Amino acid sequence: MVNSAGVLAFGHTNISLSKLFELINVNVLSTIIACNLIAEKMKQQGFGEIYTIGSTAGLEPVPKIAAYSATKAAIVSYSQSLYSELLPFGIKVCCLCPSVVDTDMTNDGRIQNDLKIETQDLTKALNFIRSLSPSAAVSTLSIRCKTIDLES
Repeated sequence: MVNSAGVLAFGHTNISLSKLFELINVNVLSTIIACNLIAEKMKQQGFGEIYTIGSTAGLEPVPKIAAYSATKAAIVSYSQSLYSELLPFGIKVCCLCPSVVDTDMTNDGRIQNDLKIETQDLTKALNFIRSLSPSAAVSTLSIRCKTIDLES
């Protein structure tokens, strides 16, 4: 299972209630509900893989997108808990945490698209995690955008 649903909204104390509900419903609730259903099936069969697309904003709060950061922090925490809970059942769980990926969601003109993380980088990261020996595990993987890190 790959959970990649997500929406981005700018705002912190001024974010509208409807936008906040949308962030929580899409970024948190839909992921947790889908994971819970699939995890139960995977536990019964004794194997499986769950990969969730989090965000570096869930690892380090980002100004101007506080509510988004909070939803991604919830997903990182949830994924880390799932990792521990499902490990005894032979189920791999990993939360990939990219910063700015070249998608329609991040196409706001702030960063040139060719300087963003490519969507193929997420596929390559998944393939890397899946290629590890059965004794190795990655619970969280941060994928940094160099342009963002250079701004810091």
